[in-house]
Amino acid sequence: MSGQSKWTPLHSAAMEGRVAAIEPLINAGADPNAKADDGATPLHHAAWKGHAEAVKSLIEVGADSNAQAEDAGTPLHCAAQNGHAAVARVLIGAGAEVEAKIENGGTPLHVAAQYGHAAVIEALIEGGADIGAKAKDARTPLHVSAQYGHAAATKALIGAGADAQATIENGMTPLHSAAKSDCAAVIEALVDAGADPNARQEQGGTPLHIAAQNGRPIAIEALVRLGADADAKIESGATPLHLAVRNRHGPALEALVDAGADPNAKIAGGETPLHFAADDGRSEMVEALIEAGADPDAQIANGAKPLHLAVQKGDRAVFEALVEAGADPNARVGNGKTPLHVAAQHGHVVMIERLIGAGADIEAQTGSGRTPLFLAVSCGQIAALEALIEVGADPGAKAKDGVNPLLVAVDTGDLKSIRSLIKAGAEVNASGIGLLHHAAAGDKPEIARTLITAGVAIDIRDQRGWTALHVAVDAKSLKIVDALIKAGAKVNAEDAKGHTPLYLAEGGDRKKIANALIKAGGVKR
Repeated sequence: MSGQSKWTPLHSAAMEGRVAAIEPLINAGADPNAKADDGATPLHHAAWKGHAEAVKSLIEVGADSNAQAEDAGTPLHCAAQNGHAAVARVLIGAGAEVEAKIENGGTPLHVAAQYGHAAVIEALIEGGADIGAKAKDARTPLHVSAQYGHAAATKALIGAGADAQATIENGMTPLHSAAKSDCAAVIEALVDAGADPNARQEQGGTPLHIAAQNGRPIAIEALVRLGADADAKIESGATPLHLAVRNRHGPALEALVDAGADPNAKIAGGETPLHFAADDGRSEMVEALIEAGADPDAQIANGAKPLHLAVQKGDRAVFEALVEAGADPNARVGNGKTPLHVAAQHGHVVMIERLIGAGADIEAQTGSGRTPLFLAVSCGQIAALEALIEVGADPGAKAKDGVNPLLVAVDTGDLKSIRSLIKAGAEVNASGIGLLHHAAAGDKPEIARTLITAGVAIDIRDQRGWTALHVAVDAKSLKIVDALIKAGAKVNAEDAKGHTPLYLAEGGDRKKIANALIKAGGVKR
């Protein structure tokens, strides 16, 4: 109603309530049903502003009481929105349709309910408005007044016989709608009228779930006081407390805890509200839940505990709160990872030190036998690697498949980790592990030279009988071939089939490698 494009003098007179100007304008040829660019007629303007006498005058000269504007609906919708009960009565008396609908299917009664105009509601009901009318989303006027927290409007509707248990397709009742408003008076009025505080929507949500999800502590207190189950669960198993935490509503959390909500309730996957808070980095919620009795060692289906989640996220505040609460530093997930494994994997050095100080086992193994040091190496976390070595982590630890951290570093091409591990005492000739073979296969000359300098055995053989020189030739790595020859590798070592490296070099695009081998005395066999 704010745009003035295509306004006629009659629109202006109606908007300003200048009754004396209406008849002269009509006599001069003004159209009482002329429309502005938004479809509003002079009668819409008079109704919008609450000018009852102007409304009467316009109707007397032929204004259409049911004309539709694009957004505002009929003049009766305008009167309903702005709380003009006297205008509503004039319009109804002139034949205005009390069930006229706007784009969303709302009647004037829906509009009056939305804006909390109890007097208009009474006028509309007196005029025959359907108290149970449904908008396109199936909401009744009572759903609407409840959602917007209008106590007087809600009471007026209930007093006129509105159904406090009316549901829309998803099972939402007016009390579910009221839970969004945080208005205790509305909730109380609905429950007094027979609304069930534990009514459920299709997926099991109660009004208390709605209040928690939307962060409405006043509604939470009122609902629980009136009989709502603080630990009711939806299909996923989530309680209102889960939803308050998931949606970051601290006051709602406090209200639920004060109401006796179980801080250790679990959803289908085993997550408690504390898991949600830890995973989301909400340290203040973590502290509040722990204070309320949440178990810091509760675990989900894969075994993860809140501490694992906090470490994975790298959230220091949550981490500290959990450690201070006594969370087990050696707790394991399904694959055997402890929080220390996770900290090493993500390079959280301060957490590594804190966990070890709290009693974390630096040699704890995953299901495959990998210690935290393995994960630091495999993820390229050099600072974590050095922190673990400094507190005594074994650089030569072996996993169940025989792999050690040094081999992992070679395979990932992490020269810094290799040097740190060797400096810490990692054995370059650990039994059964051909580090040089791996470096050669990956064409990593700098790593090969580092291993050679560290004293790696040059001529050990793999299952095929290949030496590192065989592998380097096969990988077409001239730089490693040169480094091995320079280090004294046996150029005529024979594999299980009796073949020398030169045999592998002949033909194809290995001419330079073949020449290097021949120059070093290599023969083809």
